[in-house]
Amino acid sequence: MLNVQNITKKYGNLSAVSNVSFSLKRGEVLAIIGKNGAGKSTIFKSILKFITPDTGTIKFNGTDISDKSKDLIGYMAEERGLFSSMTIEQVVLYFSELHSYDKKKAQKNLPKWMQLLDVKGKTTDKVSSLSKGNQQKVQLITTLIHEPELLILDEPFSGLDPVNTDRLIQLLLTLKKKGTTILFSSHNMENVDKISDQIMLLVDGKTVLSGNLFAVRESFGRRNLYIENGYTYQDAYDLDGVTRVTKDDPGIIISFADTIHAQRALDAALKRFKITGFRLSSPNLNEIFKIMTETKSNDS
Repeated sequence: MLNVQNITKKYGNLSAVSNVSFSLKRGEVLAIIGKNGAGKSTIFKSILKFITPDTGTIKFNGTDISDKSKDLIGYMAEERGLFSSMTIEQVVLYFSELHSYDKKKAQKNLPKWMQLLDVKGKTTDKVSSLSKGNQQKVQLITTLIHEPELLILDEPFSGLDPVNTDRLIQLLLTLKKKGTTILFSSHNMENVDKISDQIMLLVDGKTVLSGNLFAVRESFGRRNLYIENGYTYQDAYDLDGVTRVTKDDPGIIISFADTIHAQRALDAALKRFKITGFRLSSPNLNEIFKIMTETKSNDS
């Protein structure tokens, strides 16, 4: 479906992205994560040919990206923007025509999309009359109306409340089941965890971590110890290798620098306390993000 190989883009002495590669099959979801300025938007714009990489290749369905193949791609930029003086229907039909999509079909499907995303308004309402949240939903409809094979979403959850965030997650999972390939960025690691098959972490334009989501988490080892009726919150900080202690009633979660220290702490607790519950687990994505970005920042 999508194959990106060794793309690099420089602006003077600054490398926006450096030797980035990944591939996606039909129906797969890849989340690209990283701090602001890490290179996520540069990758998206390179795929869409808004900018041209200095080196590397990008193939979509086995060929170079063309105007015709771009009709099969839906893109929502981080910088939202709609024609506020137009009605919802006019805006959506305009974008559908840009993708050579049948106007009558788009007109017929628009009410279904509005109902699915719970847009508060009528198709004849002007965009300017909508709340920011509903404008964002309309923007998403303009991205989806032409039934793209590939979705590229730059920070799609930004500005959405928890209810609408969950609604979008369910929609993306439905599209995934139907075979839509999805490439997106997000600062919310919980959402990334719910949707993604693969993740790629960028630091200063370079890939520092990539692969299957489960495999990536497991590669960090089971270094988090949840324990009930064992170490107290204060005592836990005296253990060797502790990086953080978090209350998680009825117990606590003790995060360690590695699995060895976590296992030693558990073994000692089993001998010392009458604990009522425990488990060892891998770090979540938020923790992995902090571990990797802080490590790379210290290295530089």
